[in-house]
Amino acid sequence: MSTKNDAVAKEEPTDASRNCIEAEYSFPCDDGNATAPPLEGASPVLHEVMHVEEGNAECENKILSHRKKIKRLYPQLKEVLDEPTMRPFAEDQILTLYDNVFLVRRLAIEREFVEKHAEKHLDTHELYKLLTEYMKSRQNLMETKMTMETLQNDIENLQPTIWDLEPRVADAKARCRDNKAVSGQHSYEYAIFNEGIATVVAASLQELRKVVRDKCFLHVHNCEVLQLKIDYYIHSVLNVPVFTNIPKNAPLCNNVHGVKPLSADYLDILAVRGCISVLFVFVRRPIRDKQFLDDVRKWIVLLTSLLLRVASLEDHLFLLNHVLCCPPGIHKWAISLVQVPKPQDWSPQTDWPATLSSPHLDYAVAALASILLPPEARKIFLQPILSAMEMSNSKDTWVVLDSDGEEDDNPEQFWLSWSENDVVSLLNQIPFPALFRHLLFITRENNEDIYQVSRTSAQGLLKLIAIASHFLNVFHEGLKTFNFSRYKQLTKRISRFIRHTVEYVADHWLVYRSIGSESDAALLLRLQVEYDQFFLRAVNCIFFSQLLGAWQFMAILPYESVSNVMMWQLLWLLHNDYKDNIELADLSQTEICTRIQDKNVKLSFEEKLNNMPQSEVFFLLTSFANMAASRHEDGYSLIHVVVTEIFEITYINKQLRSTFSKEGRDLLSALANKHTFIISILLDKIDDHMMELGNMACYLMQAMPLNLWVPEREDLDIISHFLLYYPLSSAQSQLARLILQTLNYGVEKKNEPESKTHLDVCSHQQIGLLLLEAYQKLYIPYESSGYVYKQIKTITDFAM
Repeated sequence: MSTKNDAVAKEEPTDASRNCIEAEYSFPCDDGNATAPPLEGASPVLHEVMHVEEGNAECENKILSHRKKIKRLYPQLKEVLDEPTMRPFAEDQILTLYDNVFLVRRLAIEREFVEKHAEKHLDTHELYKLLTEYMKSRQNLMETKMTMETLQNDIENLQPTIWDLEPRVADAKARCRDNKAVSGQHSYEYAIFNEGIATVVAASLQELRKVVRDKCFLHVHNCEVLQLKIDYYIHSVLNVPVFTNIPKNAPLCNNVHGVKPLSADYLDILAVRGCISVLFVFVRRPIRDKQFLDDVRKWIVLLTSLLLRVASLEDHLFLLNHVLCCPPGIHKWAISLVQVPKPQDWSPQTDWPATLSSPHLDYAVAALASILLPPEARKIFLQPILSAMEMSNSKDTWVVLDSDGEEDDNPEQFWLSWSENDVVSLLNQIPFPALFRHLLFITRENNEDIYQVSRTSAQGLLKLIAIASHFLNVFHEGLKTFNFSRYKQLTKRISRFIRHTVEYVADHWLVYRSIGSESDAALLLRLQVEYDQFFLRAVNCIFFSQLLGAWQFMAILPYESVSNVMMWQLLWLLHNDYKDNIELADLSQTEICTRIQDKNVKLSFEEKLNNMPQSEVFFLLTSFANMAASRHEDGYSLIHVVVTEIFEITYINKQLRSTFSKEGRDLLSALANKHTFIISILLDKIDDHMMELGNMACYLMQAMPLNLWVPEREDLDIISHFLLYYPLSSAQSQLARLILQTLNYGVEKKNEPESKTHLDVCSHQQIGLLLLEAYQKLYIPYESSGYVYKQIKTITDFAM
């Protein structure tokens, strides 16, 4: 017997259905408008129903549809309250609450750096001349060694051919004294001297001797002399009081301004910086001489190790810019040159609430921006390598492939780009834990961290959101800069930083909000609005990086810290395509709820999911599930929408359910453990789509915490419909029996005076009457011995 619930639901009740409604039996303690058919065996209506099953099934379908139309509206839009809220500050406005001189002047500092430290401004430097001579001597030495190697190879190849060996055989015959004839044969090699080849080898040996005597020794001597001159020059530059007085175990300098300008020490530091700039010029040249590069890097490390002991923030920025303008591969040698000083620890005697203002914090944010937004001057400094590459390309054709084996459209950009290890190593130099210790006013007393949210004022919290927003902007630009498949792990690392930033701010905000007084309601609302907007920007940052695995961090953001108003905005954001400048959608919560349920919107969204990788779809659905899990009773409608959408995607959509049914089951099960009422939502959807689902409905319900669920009247109506009007072998009957078998009929608090049953008395009575009616309807009378087995099997199947 088949039923067409969808078709019946759209029709008005007929006279037959009205009669059936009028004759219905009301469950105890229920005042509903539409109830199940009568259950008592003595009722004349029951006998009529038992004799006319088909007509009764149609009547039952109409009753069920009528009841769902009245009481089970999906979702209950009247509960979606369009809460009045104030508008958040624009992003530019919130960013102005944190003034960072380094960020404001970052581009100007880069231009100034190019003007002062480009090669054309350093070619008159004494060290530049010495290094140029040293490089030329090393080149001459390398060319001489290549000539010697060529001669040696020629000699080694010709030596075996000076003598040609030919196999020969000598035969002899004779007679013995007993007059018997004997013969013998001897094989040997006959050597023939090739005088022409011998002459060539001799000439090559003479040439090799001459090269070693006249050139090699000379170039080796010149290289060693020039190397000593460079060592002496560097030693003379460092042999000044500001450096000679530094202890060997001196820590890195944490000063802001360093030594006084125009002092003797300041001039000595400028001399060291000039030497470092000259040395970096040769690092950026297309030099293949490993020994020369190792020597230059050794001198750079020597100079910077001393400079860092007396460095100001300006000196740190100077070193950072030099490293950022080097060719790829800096993680192998130059990472130690980049040091980001930590903000000073807060003193326990600080006059709280304190103001977030630290030059070290400003420099750290600027350094992060410089790493994730490589300076435009990088191309200028790497021009020698690019020129050499162009000359090489004119002779040889190079094809650059990405990690997926696809040809890179812009090989020049590839050579300018960092390797993933370079950026990761640079990011590791940023002291994120120390930065957030400073931002959260954490002090250190008796080897213990002391955190007190009372140290933060409302203005301080707004400034924290502003600073965190700067972090988000930098991370967002970093995701755009490195939005290539070869930076997949880097993208995940940046997304993890975004998640940690949001978690720090969220935890701080939740603690602050928990101690807020009612008199500060307006101020708390302003803070909540600004935090919500900050959270929206964070989600949009991660939402940008599709296909690179970043969405897994969007799924585990702290959604419980967000208001219901913003949660609808987030849900609508993730249903649409990425937008660069994200602001609040000009839609009320009711409008968003209605649009998400729109059939065209659903089809478009499911089509987009079909074209996405499986991992990204799973992360997105997990984000939806965690959004719903973070809500409480006031978020019932959002939970309703999310549960329905996950169910339809993973169990109704024919293209997606074959892949995501297990993931959907796990997500819905986890949600049901927190909000058991979603089982009622799922049962409604299963009732609407049972013909499409079949046994998948049982597969889904098996994972639900039915022992925690308290079914409503409408749920029992659906269960009774499945149990009474479908064969025992059908999926409907199996589902109904599974639910009835798993429900919790026990007592919640045993051995306590206030203990009560998990289900109320009315539910127990309804289920008992349902089982009685099912037994009477499915009972097979005993007529012959052959029916005994069938009767026992029927009741056994029902009990199972």
